[in-house]
Amino acid sequence: MRENCTSGIAPGAPGNRRSYGGGIGKPQIRLSSHKKMVSTMQRQFTLEYWIDDDWYVGKLQEVPGVFSQGETLDELEDNIRDAYALVMEEQLSNSRPEAKTKEIQVNAA
Repeated sequence: MRENCTSGIAPGAPGNRRSYGGGIGKPQIRLSSHKKMVSTMQRQFTLEYWIDDDWYVGKLQEVPGVFSQGETLDELEDNIRDAYALVMEEQLSNSRPEAKTKEIQVNAA
């Protein structure tokens, strides 16, 4: 059963303030109208990095086009995460609803 809510945040998510439901046997759902639902799925990637003129520069091996730099390795990791998020956001905004998908095999080099 789906609860009706306009906040877009998942029931039981941290930071929720308003309560809906209640009573005996009914779950309490706390919602905040100003927060949006955020996917927290995590994936593991390989960060390839090198030092160039005292800057840490790197790319994600599995995701072409995701490059960044930072003054420290930690800053590079944060910047790579931001770059990945921007690339994924751009791909989602450019998707075509009428497009279909099909899995195919290719010869690996």
